Amino acid sequence: MSKRILVVDDLATQRAAAAYTLTGAGYEIFQAENGEDAIYQMEVLGGVHLVIADLSMPVKDGLSLLKTLKQNLQFRSIPVLMLLTESQIPRKEELRQEGAAGWILKPYQPEQLFSIVSKLIS
Repeated sequence: MSKRILVVDDLATQRAAAAYTLTGAGYEIFQAENGEDAIYQMEVLGGVHLVIADLSMPVKDGLSLLKTLKQNLQFRSIPVLMLLTESQIPRKEELRQEGAAGWILKPYQPEQLFSIVSKLIS
C-alpha cells in the first residue's frame, strides 16, 4: 500500500503541482482547499501518513489546522509540513512549537518537496 498524503491549499494550482510531483513518486494524494475540509477528509479517509498545509487559507488556516491535529489523539502523530511564503518565515518557530514537522518555502522545486516528504514518511 502506498503512503497517503493530504495536500491542503486554497489554490488549486498549488495542490495540483504538489499532487503531480508526489503521485509521480508513488504516493497516494488527496486534496483539501482549507483546514476545515482537511479535518473532514481525514476523518473520512483515515490512514493519512502526512499532511502538507499552506499557512494562509480562508475558513481554517494552516496554523489552526496544525493546532487541531496536534490536539486530537487520532491525528497527533501525523507529521505536518507547512508551506510558507517569504514573508511568513518569522512564523516558523511558532509552527515548530505547535508541532509542525517542518516547513518549505513557496515556490519550491519538485525535488525539494520530494526530498523532504521522503524523510518525513520513510
